[in-house]
Amino acid sequence: MRKIWIGVAAAVAVAGLATTGFIIARPTPAPDVAKTPPRSTAEVVRGNLSEQTLVQGNLGYVGERSISGGAGTLTALAPAGSTVGVGGELFAVDNVPVILMTGALPQWRAFALGMANGPDVQQLEASLAELGYFWSEADEIFDENTRVGIRLWQEANGREKTGEIGLGEVFSPPGRSGSPPQSSRSARSRLPAPTF
Repeated sequence: MRKIWIGVAAAVAVAGLATTGFIIARPTPAPDVAKTPPRSTAEVVRGNLSEQTLVQGNLGYVGERSISGGAGTLTALAPAGSTVGVGGELFAVDNVPVILMTGALPQWRAFALGMANGPDVQQLEASLAELGYFWSEADEIFDENTRVGIRLWQEANGREKTGEIGLGEVFSPPGRSGSPPQSSRSARSRLPAPTF
């Protein structure tokens, strides 16, 4: 029986060698030759390239804000790209300058003795103090100290000394905390104006 097993093992070994030889001796297929693309020619012409796209929309500026100064005709405007300090002239309506003040509240009413208390009064008093025309603690009450501060500010800026500020005569941009005060007209004229 042992001879049978040796014969079977020899037959398997011969079959394995024959298979290996067949695989190794088999020719490898030739690689596909890339076909060359068809060639064509065209005349080269020199010219200008241009493209147009027509779209509708509105142009604006980053950080653009609307400024309202009451009804009237805009008669003056600070130069574009310039900076205006607190107390500086932003623009004029009917030749009446609109002055930059500090604070986050817009002016929604006139300032005069007898008006109701409010945070806008406190904001005005803080602006006047920054400009050097108000010496008391800023509060929400329009009193004689407020009126005197306004008169001093009006006198220093060549305005009629009424002790009152009409609606639209001052402007406080939202979020503005203030900048160096400019209390004289000559100093303001040398400053760059606001960037809005």
